[in-house]
Amino acid sequence: MIHPSADHGQLTVTPPPALAPRVTTDGHAARAPAVRVGLSAILVTHNSARFLRQNLRGLVRLLEGMGAAGFQAELWVVDNASHDDSLAVVRTIAPHATIVALDQNLGYGTAANLAATRCVSDWMLVL
Repeated sequence: MIHPSADHGQLTVTPPPALAPRVTTDGHAARAPAVRVGLSAILVTHNSARFLRQNLRGLVRLLEGMGAAGFQAELWVVDNASHDDSLAVVRTIAPHATIVALDQNLGYGTAANLAATRCVSDWMLVL
């Protein structure tokens, strides 16, 4: 979905299939998930494909381990208009992630805040 924003150009939010019902008809993420989420991991990227290939696997393993221990976690990836294959790497390694693809580089703080305002967890890990 493409969501226009006067301040931020356009952003595309791609929820994972299992979480798709959390997106409302107006395109904004719903605030109440079906399952209580304890941790939202937010990863901001910009032309980071070569680093993502190594580091994202470790983060996914950590979140999966938390899930196996009964602690629900979600992964948000905000891409600051990368020109490399960062988004393809994320979709391959973490297909369950909610991806926010920006059409311009808004900077780390703004990108992290875009995801943080949509998270529904008790805790956030911003990377």
